[in-house]
Amino acid sequence: MGHKGVIYVADVLFVVGAAWQAFSNSVATIAIGRTVVGLGVGVGSLIVPLYISELSPSSHCGRLVIINVLFITWDS
Repeated sequence: MGHKGVIYVADVLFVVGAAWQAFSNSVATIAIGRTVVGLGVGVGSLIVPLYISELSPSSHCGRLVIINVLFITWDS
């Protein structure tokens, strides 16, 4: 499947989970949607830094991965 394919799977999980939550009418269905989004977050947070590190030049690799992680964990 490759890295791009796994990223597309994560994107689909995000969209399906968000739509599931948007159209939910009970707490249980919202929890299912949150679980699907959580799977997308897990897949994305695993594969995207790997993809960035393989594509970026070695002089920028660390910085780009750190920026990605900072944007994921940024809490304002």
